[in-house]
Amino acid sequence: MMNHIKVFCIPYAGGSAVTYERWKKRIPDKNDMDFIPLELAGRGRKSNLPFYENMEEAVEDLYQSISSELYEPYAIFGHSMGSLIAFELCHKLQEKGLPGPEHIFFSGRRSPFIPSPNHNFHMLSDEEFVQEVLNYGGTTRQALEHTELRELFLPILRADFKLVETYQPRLDRPKFSANISVFGGKRDVQVTLEDLQSWGETTTGQCRTSIFPGNHFFINESLDDVIMKIYIALYLERIFRVAIPGK
Repeated sequence: MMNHIKVFCIPYAGGSAVTYERWKKRIPDKNDMDFIPLELAGRGRKSNLPFYENMEEAVEDLYQSISSELYEPYAIFGHSMGSLIAFELCHKLQEKGLPGPEHIFFSGRRSPFIPSPNHNFHMLSDEEFVQEVLNYGGTTRQALEHTELRELFLPILRADFKLVETYQPRLDRPKFSANISVFGGKRDVQVTLEDLQSWGETTTGQCRTSIFPGNHFFINESLDDVIMKIYIALYLERIFRVAIPGK
């Protein structure tokens, strides 16, 4: 058993806090760990808010959501677009001098140190944009093939793709000190093993990479394995801190 730790979870493009609600039911021991889904503007309980115009707005919004909750152990998890937001959010917390996460989980995304293809999919026509989105797989196909759902879902996806495609990372900032875990899908054609391993450049701590069965949305296909990897990583962090006081 370890002391209770919160894991703040950031959605992928087109996702919402609901994405992580079912994760809460699969935790091995709720006394040890809990998932805290973070909501993004324009969906769920923030559906009345306008979409973010840029990464800075997204990070500021999530910073305001969690900054008062960081005085007990926590970790941060982000998948795909959520990994980029997690990266920037952790930098903001570091710059503000707030307690840092015990562990950071980057999933399904190349690090900012690997240049992204110069795509502007968010500017395509609806039909062209839908075809590009479907290349990622996942559950978006059902939503995009249903007329009413598509009308609701497409603006969210387009706004999220704009957020990612206009993102310009600053790579001259101090590295994190936290250990990190990086997750990828064996059949993810969008993200290579080299892309995943490049996250090691973001920290002075350890970087461990894990590959799961599945495509870009392996976190749905291999959910129990992903949750167990998170649980074990945090358990090992706590053992290390107990064994070496002050760490």
